Amino acid sequence: MNDCLLAATGAAPIPPWMLLIAAGLLAVGIVMIVAVRRGRSRALVSAAVVAAALLVASPVASALPAFASDRCAAPGAVPAPMSTASATASATPTALPSPVPTTAIPMATPTPTPTPTVTATVTPTPTPSPTQTCPASDKSTTRDLDRDGVVDACDLDSDNDGILDTEEDFQSNGIYEDDDVDGDLLVIATLGDGVSSYADLDSDNDGLLDLFEGRPFTAAQIDAYDADRDGVFDGGNVFGANGLLDALETSPDSGVLLPALAQLRNTDGDDKPDFIDLMSNRVDYDLYRIERSDLDQYGAGFISRSADPDGDGIQEPVDTAPALRGAPRSPLTPYL
Repeated sequence: MNDCLLAATGAAPIPPWMLLIAAGLLAVGIVMIVAVRRGRSRALVSAAVVAAALLVASPVASALPAFASDRCAAPGAVPAPMSTASATASATPTALPSPVPTTAIPMATPTPTPTPTVTATVTPTPTPSPTQTCPASDKSTTRDLDRDGVVDACDLDSDNDGILDTEEDFQSNGIYEDDDVDGDLLVIATLGDGVSSYADLDSDNDGLLDLFEGRPFTAAQIDAYDADRDGVFDGGNVFGANGLLDALETSPDSGVLLPALAQLRNTDGDDKPDFIDLMSNRVDYDLYRIERSDLDQYGAGFISRSADPDGDGIQEPVDTAPALRGAPRSPLTPYL
């Protein structure tokens, strides 16, 4: 049977070289047996040489299967490589298909969602509202005239002269801008110097400041509360949330004056406290008592209205600091 046909059908053919070697060895064996029986050593040696030759030839013959497989291969086929690790033919490794290069499709980079910026909201300090924390009035809800940290609408003493704003509301109508009473209607047609009493540091224009004529302070108290004697409590003092000097109250922010300071100074006991009385002792004009009669244009005990750049109600002839509220080194009332 053709060995290529056997290979095609899957049967394992007997290699020809194996048959030849087997036949040779059989013949050599017969010769050796005959030689031994007949005692022919020379023939025995020859047979042994032939047998050795056949055995030596067997490795060469082992290459014949590859030759046979190549002979049976289809024309143009590539012969399978022989394995060097074994005497038998190894299976031809199946070649993996070459990867087909692919063009990378660029992936769209997702647009990051912007993180919302959290902005800290600064809460402004609320301005006190007259309807919430302050008595209803026509005083400003934004101005702090005496700079004590309390706006006028909430301040019991808006100009820090020691006289409560309610005591300077002469008509007791809760309106503070209609209490400008400087002068004397006997000699002038209209009272006033343009500054209402709750903001005026000299409400009657007699040259004596309200802080010295208002409460019955002693000279020592005035020195303690108004060291420069400008008619305004010094900033170093303590003022409560109600704008009143704490030293005047029974307790901070009580709004209740100490008994010794509860009444306004009224030297002659008439219907006018000294700070709006041109003749506090009912004998002499106060302006004359401080030896400034030269400033009395009308002979009625008050200084005529003049320029007032700082708007503190102190007239220019006696205002030692025209650009600042108050008049340092002003004279004390003679009625201490």
